[in-house]
Amino acid sequence: SIESILDLDVMEQHAVNSAAGRRSKRILDLSLALLLLLLWPLAALFVAEPLRMARNAWEVLSGSKSWVGYHPMTDRSLKLPPTKPGVLHPLVLQPQVSAAMAIRVNAEYAKDFSAWRDLALVLRGFRLLGR
Repeated sequence: SIESILDLDVMEQHAVNSAAGRRSKRILDLSLALLLLLLWPLAALFVAEPLRMARNAWEVLSGSKSWVGYHPMTDRSLKLPPTKPGVLHPLVLQPQVSAAMAIRVNAEYAKDFSAWRDLALVLRGFRLLGR
């Protein structure tokens, strides 16, 4: 069932660590980074810290970061598949979240990954790409 948090291995075709998931995530990251660097003068008007956004784009191009990653959490009880650190995370627009909510959202992100969701998160959090 896609609704269960504990079945990360069962949903391999949708998981962020599947071959297809890694490939689509990397293609989206590269495409967005190149687009942002090409349109940097225009994008700089809408981002809170434009120079930091350019630096983030270079880090995404080099492969050391991704545009979207897990929510940073202190509780490491849930063993999630490894991903690169993200500039944004699924709860980027919610400043205060509980640890349980962060764990649930990270688990859902890991098992039901979609490049379209990553794109939607980047568009919603566009002003924060420079943090």
